[in-house]
Amino acid sequence: MLNVPKETGEIFDKLSKGAFISSNAVEPRIRKLYEVITKNQEALSDYFAHIDFILETGNEYYFFSRIEAKQSLENKIKSAYKWIDIYDFLMAYDLSFAPGFRFIVAQMVASVDTNALLKSKIEGLRKHMMHEDKSKVAIDTVVESMIRNLENNDFIELESDVSKSYKVLASFQYLENLINLITIPQDVQYEIPQ
Repeated sequence: MLNVPKETGEIFDKLSKGAFISSNAVEPRIRKLYEVITKNQEALSDYFAHIDFILETGNEYYFFSRIEAKQSLENKIKSAYKWIDIYDFLMAYDLSFAPGFRFIVAQMVASVDTNALLKSKIEGLRKHMMHEDKSKVAIDTVVESMIRNLENNDFIELESDVSKSYKVLASFQYLENLINLITIPQDVQYEIPQ
């Protein structure tokens, strides 16, 4: 029998849902789980491997990966486009948007109203929304949908329900790394589509 910590079930419950456990989480319990994993990483990795989960380590965060049956390439591409558009918007909003960054949703919405570049990036986000007439979706609704996506995927965490302020978690680096893996060959970069 493997010697695993008593928090193993809680760790599994969190990570098996596609979530992250970050070192800089707002919630103390998540920070504690991060410490437990760090102290018991080898035993937990072995334990989870027996049930076909791979405990992955990022820079100050943990997540699960799995060897999956072939997922539809189309679904993967759609998901990647959504995350590229979200990341693109966030970098246009503030280049320092990274782990530890704090922001208020109302300020982000106000910035879109006054910044032409952000307005154009909102169009990229609108196309990922489930709405019949995407062009009529209000800016605040688009931003709130993006925030829900980020929060549901453990890239950000609500710090204050009153001010709607959020903190960017260490797991955001996963998204940055995903985007940085995309390379465009020099000869294709300036090619004009026919």
